[in-house]
Amino acid sequence: MTKYKIDKNIKFKQMICHVMFTASLVGASFFGFQALKDVAELQRQSTASQNQIEIVTDAINPDYEEIQTQEEKDTTEQYVPKYDFEKLWETNPNIVAVIEGDCFEGGYYPIVSTNSIDEEEYYLHHSIDGSESSTGSIFSDYRSDNSIQSDITMIWGHNMRGQDGKMFGSLTNYQSQQYYENHNKPLKLYTPAGEYNLHLYSVVVEDPSYISVGNFKSEEEMLNFLTDMQSKSLINTNRNPNPNSNYLITCTCSSETSSNIYDRNINLWEIEPVMVKEINNEKAL
Repeated sequence: MTKYKIDKNIKFKQMICHVMFTASLVGASFFGFQALKDVAELQRQSTASQNQIEIVTDAINPDYEEIQTQEEKDTTEQYVPKYDFEKLWETNPNIVAVIEGDCFEGGYYPIVSTNSIDEEEYYLHHSIDGSESSTGSIFSDYRSDNSIQSDITMIWGHNMRGQDGKMFGSLTNYQSQQYYENHNKPLKLYTPAGEYNLHLYSVVVEDPSYISVGNFKSEEEMLNFLTDMQSKSLINTNRNPNPNSNYLITCTCSSETSSNIYDRNINLWEIEPVMVKEINNEKAL
């Protein structure tokens, strides 16, 4: 082999190495840029979620005292609501409730009402203050009649599982019997009409489009629904079906446990009134 051929091979290898090095730099730059974008998006999501929490925090009534016993309930002369909804309505007049629980980041989230699919789509991508946000808002199903007195009321929220369980991401934890037994404490729901305890009845992962929202035609029809949900539940809550109660469904994505893109994590909660006052139901959930 001549010196010329050796030099030519060396130069060719050097060129290949240079191309590969350049490509690696380009690749590193791309993935580095993507990583920065991801970090920035996480920060935006965290900020949007925190803003909603702060809006609710600012509306807490300093004179509120939690009712612990039936005796306290019976002897309460003037009920002071925990949240000042007039203040919440300054941010968004469609806020109809606040849901509260240890499983939520910050402890609580506001709920807005919707009256159409378009409004649902809006709140999937906007915070309660109207700002664009990938975390969206917690919102009621447009088929709900804005009355907690309905047999079934449904609310929706994003599953921000990778973001410390923001929004409804933490509710998928209830698919575990052990998690449920370790966190068997009712959630709280606050509306302009009063406050309620939410007792977990069942956890189901399936397509929620078949679920009727509002009132059933008969007590038997509702009992059949409750029995069916209990039979399909991933956990045992030891609660008996009660067709005379009202129920709330919290619905979020369940991509971790189902390959069906239409399946959702459906938690069904039995509503227990704690303190309810007579009001105009126009802004009630």
